[in-house]
Amino acid sequence: AKRLKHDWPIEDWPKAIHRLYAEHTDRSAKKVDELIEANKSDLPGLYRRAFVAYAYGGGATRHVILVRHGQYEEQRELSKRLHGENPHYFGLPGDTKSEELDKERVLTALGRQQAERAGDRLAKMLEPALTAPGREAHVRIHSSTLQRARETADIIASRLPPHVRRLEPNPMIVEGDPPAHIIPYEARGGEPFLCARSRDVHVEGAKMEAAFRSLFFRDLPCRPASGRREEAEAEEAGAASDSAGKNKKKT
Repeated sequence: AKRLKHDWPIEDWPKAIHRLYAEHTDRSAKKVDELIEANKSDLPGLYRRAFVAYAYGGGATRHVILVRHGQYEEQRELSKRLHGENPHYFGLPGDTKSEELDKERVLTALGRQQAERAGDRLAKMLEPALTAPGREAHVRIHSSTLQRARETADIIASRLPPHVRRLEPNPMIVEGDPPAHIIPYEARGGEPFLCARSRDVHVEGAKMEAAFRSLFFRDLPCRPASGRREEAEAEEAGAASDSAGKNKKKT
């Protein structure tokens, strides 16, 4: 409703539905009344469905800036030992070994400096959005739950205005072991190797796909009022022109 500049909260649902159909379709008021009567038990749902079908263009434009965490202490020996202690379930929910390793993988001095410079660069890049009145909520910081990612996000946030929103760390965007690493698998041991690495396909792959879809999607502005009517008129004009051309060829 807000995006269509309709009153919000909506107090008169039939009136709001009539307005949406009048602005974005050629449907008569009588037909809209029939829809309202048929959906009187869920008028908010009818409004949402009409919005998606006739007014929604995808959403406002979103810019996603990907920032890698700063340099961190890899702890290779500790990693090798902990992976060996829990080889089949390392990193899965409930695994304490991966948590133990993550706590030790903190940023190095260079990593903290890298994060500071990244924050300064972002502050400059995003200055129009950070300083324009009414856009205070437009800049948000996402990070995974990994220690090094949270540290990097903390440092970057310290270089930005305090009104920038920090979202809760998201376990979905923790790094994964891409399934593509095991394809082709014949040269790496054949089917036994594939079975041993099936978690990569069924768990890691699904997690990465869900994380991607939560942040990246097609985004377009709402259709202007009467846009559907103009499109219909253009289509009718095109069809009439095609029909006239065909008749002319026949004569």
